[in-house]
Amino acid sequence: MTRNKSAGFSLIEIMIVISVLGLIAAITIPNLRDARKNANETAAIAALKAIFEGQTMLRDRDLDGDGVQNYTDLPTLVARLQLDPQFLSTRSGYIFEVTRYDAFSFYCYCRPAQPGLTADRFFGIDESGQIYQYPSLADAQSETNPLPIGG
Repeated sequence: MTRNKSAGFSLIEIMIVISVLGLIAAITIPNLRDARKNANETAAIAALKAIFEGQTMLRDRDLDGDGVQNYTDLPTLVARLQLDPQFLSTRSGYIFEVTRYDAFSFYCYCRPAQPGLTADRFFGIDESGQIYQYPSLADAQSETNPLPIGG
C-alpha cells in the first residue's frame, strides 16, 4: 500500500512560521514606537527653533505694524509669518503654547499630545534661543527646573 503525500505545509510547519513572525513583531514593534517618539521629539525641537526665528523676525522688523518692537502670541505669529497652522493644534505629536510675551521676552513650551505614546519629554524656548528640557509639564509651564540642551 502506498501512502499519498499531498503537497503543502504541515500544521507544525505553519505554526513554526507564525511563531517566528510573532517573535520578530514582538522585537521590532517597541523599537518602532521608540523611533517614532524620538522623531517627534526632534521635530518638536526644530519647531521651537522655528518659533524662535519667527518671534525674532516679527519683533526686529515690527511685522505687526504697531510701531513697537515686541514679541507676540502663537496665533498672531502663525498668521503674520504664514507658519504651519498645525502649531495651533498638534504638530508631530506635540502641542505648542506661547505663555509669556512682551517687548523684551517670550517663552514657548511644548508638551506631548499623548505622554508616553507620542513622546516622553517636555521642551521650552525663550528669547535667548536656548532650548530647555523639563522633567514635567508643570515645570515646563512654570519655567522651573530647566535643563539646557543643544546649542
